[in-house]
Amino acid sequence: MVSYVNLVGSREAPDKTIRALLQNNWVAGNTLGKTPVFQSESEEPDINIADDYADENQVTIAWFLSQRVQDQANEPNGDSIHHWMHRLVVNSYGETMAMALLMIDEINRIIWQFSPNGGTRLNKSDGSSSEADYFERTEIHFERIAPKSAIDNRPNFEGVLEIHFRKHKS
Repeated sequence: MVSYVNLVGSREAPDKTIRALLQNNWVAGNTLGKTPVFQSESEEPDINIADDYADENQVTIAWFLSQRVQDQANEPNGDSIHHWMHRLVVNSYGETMAMALLMIDEINRIIWQFSPNGGTRLNKSDGSSSEADYFERTEIHFERIAPKSAIDNRPNFEGVLEIHFRKHKS
């Protein structure tokens, strides 16, 4: 039997888990009293196709890839444990540059404060434990994506969050 270490119940798409984490722990006081619109790709598949919220602050999470991590510490031959990683792309769209930067700070505060470790679990949107074991980094490095011109019309920053988890064969 193969099971996911830490998981309670059924699996949930990791972008939905992170969307819920950010949305449920956002402190509007840290972003001038404003709360952005939150979207995850598995819940709203058009987020990478159309920008439905052109005049609002927005945070989007897309599940980019899952891959097995090969290393000596996690039984590379797969005798009993497989080490895996989800890679998520997190985008922050701010109505102004100042707001975009505040939103990035708030995203990183939440990621750092609620990062899974040996004693803390990352909860799914229903509140039960996900399979997440730890984040590769407890803060996301964001890069400015748009606009490319000098006019800061709804600046967009993008970063990557890597979530490690393990499968166990018994």
